[in-house]
Order: sequence, then structure tokens, then C-alpha cells
Amino acid sequence: MEANSKLELDDSGGTVNATLY
Repeated sequence: MEANSKLELDDSGGTVNATLY
């Protein structure tokens, strides 16, 4: 969960967020 939040902020909740979900 922590890693997910970090990536979301790093990528502004875009591509990375979609990939994790």
C-alpha cells in the first residue's frame, strides 16, 4: 500500500497508478 501511494504521487496518479491497480 505504501509503495502504491508513493508511485501515485510520483506519477501524479497516472500510468503507474493504473498499472498497479
